[in-house]
Amino acid sequence: GDGRNWQWNDFPHNNKASRNPITGFVCEWGGVGELCMEKTDLTRVEKFVTEIDECVEDCATCAHDTCTAFEQECNDPEHDGTSLSDWTCTCPFPQVGFEVAAAADCELDECAPGQDGEACTDVGQTCTDPVKKVSSTEDFVCVCPRPQVGQMTNGVATCVLDECQIVGRLKCTSFGFQCHDPNQAPSSEGDWECSCAPPSEGKEVAKQPTCMLDECEHDGNVVCGDQTCEDPDKLASARGDFTCTCLSPMEGTDTGKAAVCTQDECKVGKGAELCQGQTCTDADTSTPVKEDFLCECIAPFTGKATGVAATCQIDECRAGPDPAGAPAGTPPPLDCGADQKCIEPSKAKLNDAECHCHPPAEAKVVMARVADCSWDECSTHTQTCLSANQHCHDPDHNNAPDWVCQCIPPQVSVPVDTDGQQRPAQCQDPDGDCKEHGHICHNAGQVCDALVDLTDPHTPFDDLFECKCTSPSYGAKGSNAAAALCELDECETVSDDCPSCENDVCAAAGQTCADPSTSVQGDWTCVCAAPSAGSKAGAPVPLGECALNECEAQCPTCADKGAGTPLCATAGQMCVEGATTADATGDWQCQCAAPLEFRATTAALATCSLDECTEAAAAGGGDAAGKVCADAGQVCHDPAPGTLGDYECSCAAPRVGSAVAAAAECTLNECSVPSNRKTCTDATFLAYGAQECRDPSEATDGDWVCVCPAPAAGNATAGAASCEVDECLMHGEVCERAATPQRCADPDRAALGDWVCGCVAPAEAEVGSGAQRAAACMLDECTAECATCANGACGGQTCADVDRAPTSRNDWTCTCLPPSTDSAPGRAVEVCTVDECIAHAATCEAATPPQTCEDNDPAASGTWECVCAKPAAGRGQRGAAACVRNECAETEACARAGQRCKDRNEAATSLNDWECRCVAPAIGAPALLAPAACSMDGECADAANSAVCTAAGQRCEDPDIESDGDWLCRCIAPARGTSAQGAPAACTLDECSTACPSCAGTTCTRQGQQCVDEDQGYRGAALGDWECRCAAPKTGSKVGMAVPACGLNECSVHGAVCAGNGQDCIDADTFADGTWQCECRAPAMGAPGNQRPAACVFDFGDECATHSATCAAAGQRCVDPSTSVNGDWACHCSAPAVGAPRTGGVAACVLDECDEKCDTCAGEMCTAAGQECVDAATDAAVRGDWACRCVAPATGEPSTGAPAACAVVSEELDECAGMCGTCAGDACSAAGQECVDVRPSTQSTGDWECRCRLPLAGPPRRGGATKCEVPEVDECQLAAVRDVCDTRTSSCYDTDLAVDDTWECRCNEPGIGYEELGPVSCAVLNECDDAANVAVCATGHPPQQCVDNDPEPDTWECHCYLESGEGGAWHVMGRYPHCPLFGDCNDDTVSSVCEGAGQRCHDPDVSTDGDWQCVCAGQEAGPAGEQGPAVCSFDECAAAQCVGGARSSCPHMVCHDENQACEDVDGQKRNTWQCRCKAPHDTTRTAQRAPVVQCIDRPHPVSPAPTWAPKTRSPAAPATPVPTLPVPVQGAGGADEEECSTWLACYWWVLLVLLLLLCCSCALAAALLLVRRRAAGKTANDSEDWQNTFAAGKENETSNEDTMREASKSLLAEEMSPAEKGSEEAAAPAAPKKSKKSKREEV
Repeated sequence: GDGRNWQWNDFPHNNKASRNPITGFVCEWGGVGELCMEKTDLTRVEKFVTEIDECVEDCATCAHDTCTAFEQECNDPEHDGTSLSDWTCTCPFPQVGFEVAAAADCELDECAPGQDGEACTDVGQTCTDPVKKVSSTEDFVCVCPRPQVGQMTNGVATCVLDECQIVGRLKCTSFGFQCHDPNQAPSSEGDWECSCAPPSEGKEVAKQPTCMLDECEHDGNVVCGDQTCEDPDKLASARGDFTCTCLSPMEGTDTGKAAVCTQDECKVGKGAELCQGQTCTDADTSTPVKEDFLCECIAPFTGKATGVAATCQIDECRAGPDPAGAPAGTPPPLDCGADQKCIEPSKAKLNDAECHCHPPAEAKVVMARVADCSWDECSTHTQTCLSANQHCHDPDHNNAPDWVCQCIPPQVSVPVDTDGQQRPAQCQDPDGDCKEHGHICHNAGQVCDALVDLTDPHTPFDDLFECKCTSPSYGAKGSNAAAALCELDECETVSDDCPSCENDVCAAAGQTCADPSTSVQGDWTCVCAAPSAGSKAGAPVPLGECALNECEAQCPTCADKGAGTPLCATAGQMCVEGATTADATGDWQCQCAAPLEFRATTAALATCSLDECTEAAAAGGGDAAGKVCADAGQVCHDPAPGTLGDYECSCAAPRVGSAVAAAAECTLNECSVPSNRKTCTDATFLAYGAQECRDPSEATDGDWVCVCPAPAAGNATAGAASCEVDECLMHGEVCERAATPQRCADPDRAALGDWVCGCVAPAEAEVGSGAQRAAACMLDECTAECATCANGACGGQTCADVDRAPTSRNDWTCTCLPPSTDSAPGRAVEVCTVDECIAHAATCEAATPPQTCEDNDPAASGTWECVCAKPAAGRGQRGAAACVRNECAETEACARAGQRCKDRNEAATSLNDWECRCVAPAIGAPALLAPAACSMDGECADAANSAVCTAAGQRCEDPDIESDGDWLCRCIAPARGTSAQGAPAACTLDECSTACPSCAGTTCTRQGQQCVDEDQGYRGAALGDWECRCAAPKTGSKVGMAVPACGLNECSVHGAVCAGNGQDCIDADTFADGTWQCECRAPAMGAPGNQRPAACVFDFGDECATHSATCAAAGQRCVDPSTSVNGDWACHCSAPAVGAPRTGGVAACVLDECDEKCDTCAGEMCTAAGQECVDAATDAAVRGDWACRCVAPATGEPSTGAPAACAVVSEELDECAGMCGTCAGDACSAAGQECVDVRPSTQSTGDWECRCRLPLAGPPRRGGATKCEVPEVDECQLAAVRDVCDTRTSSCYDTDLAVDDTWECRCNEPGIGYEELGPVSCAVLNECDDAANVAVCATGHPPQQCVDNDPEPDTWECHCYLESGEGGAWHVMGRYPHCPLFGDCNDDTVSSVCEGAGQRCHDPDVSTDGDWQCVCAGQEAGPAGEQGPAVCSFDECAAAQCVGGARSSCPHMVCHDENQACEDVDGQKRNTWQCRCKAPHDTTRTAQRAPVVQCIDRPHPVSPAPTWAPKTRSPAAPATPVPTLPVPVQGAGGADEEECSTWLACYWWVLLVLLLLLCCSCALAAALLLVRRRAAGKTANDSEDWQNTFAAGKENETSNEDTMREASKSLLAEEMSPAEKGSEEAAAPAAPKKSKKSKREEV
């Protein structure tokens, strides 16, 4: 352009300030508006219209009639030509809505003012318009206000108020009562009734009732039974207190349960009567009266008796001590001594034993003690003393000889050298010494008493007297001719005979008397009464002479009135006495100790005063109190001058602090410093204001912090803080109250208006998170991970979530991939079915006659069959069937004649060829389509007898022709029963277990159903009445055929889905899949949920209106997530506290003040100091308990609320070996791992890590144990293994990724062959390995062998067994051949025994009777049964069981796929297989019908390693090296299994060699026979030559078989113990055979 009028058209759109701005819309790449040019035309310029009204103009972007066509108003807000396509269509009133550049989607809210919905608001109801489309009218809803309930569409609602849902729920139902509101009209309030829950009784109106319950009328009566029940407390809350009491005379009582009744005969009965005075014991109190009580004597008596009173005895004279075991309380035997004897008068009495004296002692008897056996010797020696004019005296009658002669007074005995024992004494008369010496006593005021001392023979006879004191004195007598020592207490003696005594003179004066010397008279004194002091001799003390110090004594007027501490001393004062005489009392006073000043008061404490801040200290020197404070720069103050030691030192401003009698510890609130405070207040945060200054420790300088204003969080030390605000604290309820609970997040806490609601995992945001609003959340349970999610459960199937609302759970479904359409709700489809008959039905319908198609297993391929139409039978796998029709099942003509029916040709096209045959022993030619003419021998020839049997469909038999009356009726096979003589036998036919034309065969079992034959009759309507029944849990039954479709109540499978949501499961159609649904339980409402929970709705109101106080009391907030759910209110933690909400109660909230931001939190205080922050209690209710802790290698004490004082003491630190706060300890070793410290230095802590030990592997983990696992390697991915298997027919598979050498080459389906550690040769499928095909042949009549010699599909055949018992008859073959029977087996009675057991009959020697055997048929094996069914087993683990079915149903492959061995524990039963771990794992670990969850290693005993060939399990050729056979090591687990399998391989090698020798022998024998015949010139026909050759071959075959058996036995003998050899020999006795003539000889 020219720079003035034109501009390039790629200028910015907002270039309004340019000189020539462009008017127009700027394109994204630089062009302008509709005239945007291509990039190649950028040189072109355009000029644009500057104004246009798009509502009226005609242009490309104009409205035209877009709005008017819908009766809407068009408006163009900007007529600027640069503003195009901005016109709007606005809806006409009262419709609302507009749209830019398009017609508006108008809405009509019927609840808007002026609309019909005003009818709701006029009566106080809420109006809602669910569909606001203009075409949707009269659909507004009036909703009753809470707590009323009710709503009405297009009209005012009828409201009800059920008080039981409001106050009744809180006060009645929540306590277990039943609530009922009889009148639910909103105007009827307070009439709700609260009733006790049955069986309790009680009801109250508008309050809780008192519930009564007599337990004896309910449970108690049942528990007590025939005992007496009593309920002492009939309150319903007192449960279990009823008592059961036994009926008299039984005794016993128990609480809450039946009593144990007893009858003690010792209390009630003869025992109480007969055992009186004795001990009674009843050992058995639980039985009725039987007089077994025991009466036993009470010690010391002995004796006992049963049922009667005991005879009690005691022998008190028993010799010696008590014998061992004497009864307790038995006294010791009476000891009479050697001089006496004991006599027991009666053993029935106690204490009646007597001691009797021996002569010549007097026989004085003393009961129960030793006798006093006295003997007066004077009775013998009196005369001796009388002759000397003396008398005899025996001092002790018990001792002898001790008698003496005594002088007769006044004579006295004269002391001599010997006493007067056994002789007369020497007697004299004293001459009275007191006459001569009495003055000695008289002078002392005493009296004299003469005496003669006869005790001392050396004392002179003269001068023997004594002085005695006279009353009232007292004292000992004087001796040795001296006066006595007499005493007298003059204070205590009051007597007229004592003029010197005090005689109560002192007492009359209130004083006490004291006699200092009782030997001196007249020296008594009076002593002042206590506490006075003073005395006076011979008279009372005057009152003024008694001394009293009231400061020291205790008295009513003293300073100490008896408390033990004087009054003055209690106040630290001293007592001063006035006058110290007793007549001056109450004159003492208390005085203060120096230097205190005082004012004294008599008999009271003094008033002391002293200002310690100005006076000197106490005695002893020292600084004044004022100096103590001044030296610390503090102020002194004495609050109480009268008290010492109470002065205070106070800190100088601005510091604060004080201390008593010492310098104070001063603190400073640094926030009081203006500069500090200004630093915080100047720092404002958004609109929340200034920060606050706080000083956490006023004793520490420099620790003041600035704290952000609430609700912001954050703080900083000695400076302004960086503040943050979590807007979720204010707006979090918006997220929590959303339809689906959401979580609030604030991405930038330094800004406002950026909070968002985010969906709670596993839910995801459908349209992103909600900015300042609730988000639109979704939960696709197919892709998310949660408890109710699919979590990959669908596997290879398609997963679909029907309803992706987060509240809609368990509604996902799995759907099979096409062509299958099967689906399953909440789980994977177990088997995806495809009905192959859709594609192959035409094949069956084209057969002749037409057949129907059935798919036996829709889950597998190739399982469709063509089924013949009844009455024909037959199935053809994957093609038309060869139909068989046994006409004998359709007629009873033969059975009514007692004959057997035979259909010559059972082909469905061959009709009217059945015939009746005679049953042995009857003979006769068969008859076509009629009974045969049969003849019988003996009594059966009598038509009357045979008619009895034939009329019952039985045969007649005469076992002994020579005997009469022994003819029998026998059952005709396949019927069974015991024969009857002269009458029909009781015959039965179980059509489920027997082979016959009308029998079930495998019809039921092939479909997995159960065969039941309830009427086991053998003729008429009882035939063909068997039925197939579906296996549980399915239901259904059909007579004579398999159930086409078994019903299943799907609620038995999916009922838990509904029950888990409190709903009921209903299955409308048990024969169709997917018909179950969940239905709401009352009072919930909602439409049923098809194959998922229903959307049930309640209406309980906002429960937080009632429970918010509970949460608020704990500092939490109440949230009711859904008003449609009762009891779902929960307390939520208030930020920054966190914790899971608790439904119905206070939550357990956690607040780590080290990590969160709050007004009490640590913030960066610890981390800024390089320390660790620890919150001692993370309970949100505990605040301010965080502490800073030193981080190793630094050490120091933790500091609460402030940084700690830390110091480094070491430079080297191995955190794996050391002990420290960041050290590993046993974290690694406990997990069996290795600990490594990356940098063992104090400068690098917390860098230790746990590492796995070989052979385990896993990533190292710092600060804790890591996860170590066995490294899994898929050997099939290794280069050395990848190309080994032939990918055309097989594939490589590693059965155990954690173990080496577990890969194998496995044949592709349908083959099951595999080769471990090498390629496999996959043979063509042998259809006779299919159990179903084998069963077809094995269940024939007679049983046949399945043979498949053609590799093409569906070419297997049933071959007859030869007379030798071997299978594969060359001349009789076909799908269903008619086979002959040989020998004993030709008798149907015999063969039916075997065929009834599912076995075949074999006669090993047709020339011998009674030697028939039952041989296992089909895939079963076991020894033959002699004349009875064999014991056959079925190996469920055989590989052949896998043919024709899925691998998951084959036990062999189920175990093999997990590298485990399959074992059939019981071959007689089904479903008894198990998987066992292989070596080197613990081979004792097994699992029933499933692989072992985890095989663990276990060490095994070391044994010599055998040199075995590689393991082979496929049909490929065996390994060539033939190993030796070492003795297996017992207990070697899986190693023994491999040895045994290899040993069997060697065994079969030997058998193969012997078989080749057998063939050679047969050929040689045939050649020799041919040469011999030609040499002899014999001419025989070919058949005879063939028979001779065959016979010779058979002889050689027999000899070779014997040779082979002997070789096998010798080979097996090497592995058998002697005990096993003996048992085997004993188990095989020879069976004798009875010879009989051949049939040719008989003819």
